[in-house]
Amino acid sequence: MENENKKCGEKNQEVGKKLFTLTEMLSDLKKKRLATEPAVNVLKTMFDGPALEMLLRASGLKKGKYAPELRSFALTLHFYSKKAYVYVRKVFKTCLPHTSTVKKWYQVVDGSPGFTKEALEVLKCKAVEASQRNRQIVCCLIIDEMSIRRQTELDNGKLCGYVDYGTDLESPELPIANNALTFMVNAVNGNWKIPIAYFLIDGLNAIERTNLIKIALECLHETGIKVVVLTFDGLLCNFKVGNELGARLEAVNLKSAFPHPITGEDVCIFLDPCHCLKLVRNTLGSKGSMFDANNQIIDWSYVVKLEKFQQDEGLLAATKIRNRHIQWYNEKMKVKLAAQTLSESAANALDWLANDLKKAEFKGCDATVRFIRLFDKLFDSLNSRNLLSKGFKSPIKMDNAKTFFDFYNECDLYLRNLTISKDGINVVSSKWRTGFLGFLICIESVKGLYKSLIEPDESALSFLMTYKFIQDHLETFLA
Repeated sequence: MENENKKCGEKNQEVGKKLFTLTEMLSDLKKKRLATEPAVNVLKTMFDGPALEMLLRASGLKKGKYAPELRSFALTLHFYSKKAYVYVRKVFKTCLPHTSTVKKWYQVVDGSPGFTKEALEVLKCKAVEASQRNRQIVCCLIIDEMSIRRQTELDNGKLCGYVDYGTDLESPELPIANNALTFMVNAVNGNWKIPIAYFLIDGLNAIERTNLIKIALECLHETGIKVVVLTFDGLLCNFKVGNELGARLEAVNLKSAFPHPITGEDVCIFLDPCHCLKLVRNTLGSKGSMFDANNQIIDWSYVVKLEKFQQDEGLLAATKIRNRHIQWYNEKMKVKLAAQTLSESAANALDWLANDLKKAEFKGCDATVRFIRLFDKLFDSLNSRNLLSKGFKSPIKMDNAKTFFDFYNECDLYLRNLTISKDGINVVSSKWRTGFLGFLICIESVKGLYKSLIEPDESALSFLMTYKFIQDHLETFLA
């Protein structure tokens, strides 16, 4: 009897110790930098129910199906940090489910936030059909963030509008979401696209985004498709995400690919060229000038003078440059304005005014002309969408690859030698680097994709259509 009482006392003491450990767990995760402040705040709102459930399971007093509260807690913790989840699971003697179980819980069938089960099932069917024809589906995973109105409303008895990671958690203590993080798969060797997930968020840091991307890649791998490209825009946070994934998105020792979390094969990062082009235009327009490797000035004022010349003469110099292009900051999100500003027609007009008409105000615009022409061709090559197109608008194939790669090498050298001021800091190392470095990353990724998808004897593709990798597919779907 004494032995039994002693064991019972030890067990109660152990449970009490676990309770103390559990209540301190969130601060411990924060201290070990396994979870951020927003993650801890969200987890606190759902902590009481999971605390009791975890205690009962850790002490062996309960088994079987997981309670909804613990399920929500596990999903939220895993969403923010896989390392934190593994740590908590280890400390509490596997009272939380295995990560493979959590991934299944992410899948939803009613259109609510999370990974859409029907979409993953469709991808699995497509992969099976392709394998029966001795083919493998090659895809691009596209990620974008969309602003949403900060508000809550009742929808079929459920209060919506709060942060939602597919955990089915409802609490007025949760922050109200202001963005939707969306995921889409676009076929590289097919003609289809499908959204696979979305999450309602109130800001995620690089580590949390990285964790979510890895979950997406693991889910897609289980369907049987091969993801070779990850596309996102040029937010500073996304550069940190790329580095967290295993790439090196810096001008020095640039590495644009990272290992797949399961297969270890290279997944190339593609920064949306449309976003990069806008950033390049914004930099030149706001800074006013920059310098090339020969210390020749690239001056925004030539574009301004071109528009003024057209206004004064009442004629257009075969360009689409208008006052809107000069006042770009009023419509800075419009890609069309940036593409028309940095276009072949604008470069030809400046060249004609300076060298044919000998206009004094356009003297010395050669460096600006070269800058515009280079970015026009580079953008075309990263936005190829028609098999019958010519020049740099055509897809990359075996018979034109050398032309493209020679041009890419020229662009690489040119971009790395651009400076903000005469003999000053390089643009790709400055705070204005995003658009320029984004183009360098795209160049590196296209080279890698060509080597892995086209060069091998049993290649997956016969040509590389770079339009397959841009965010336009997701943006038009959500528009």
